[in-house]
Amino acid sequence: MAQKSKRRVIGDSGFDWDEANEEGLVLFAYPLSKLACFANKSGEVVLVAEECDRQVISAFSVDEALDLMQMLSDAIAVAEPLAMEREAEYLAHCAVEKAMGEGCA
Repeated sequence: MAQKSKRRVIGDSGFDWDEANEEGLVLFAYPLSKLACFANKSGEVVLVAEECDRQVISAFSVDEALDLMQMLSDAIAVAEPLAMEREAEYLAHCAVEKAMGEGCA
């Protein structure tokens, strides 16, 4: 039976973001939000998320990580057309503003 995932909240000193970034493990690192992913020595897939200096580290078994990948894939299939629709609406809005002599950020 697969081991259940572990999750813990730690302070801002539990994960070295600079080292992880050098190793190519950081998906994104914005001033208030960061996400990294790597395999640990126990054969688990680890996600480290940071929001406003609060870190959450989650370790998943391989089976759980595969389930997570499927869930992400399903969510992407729903989100992608919605994002494309939003982008088209925004571009149309900007074109109208530009035609009216107004700026669009």
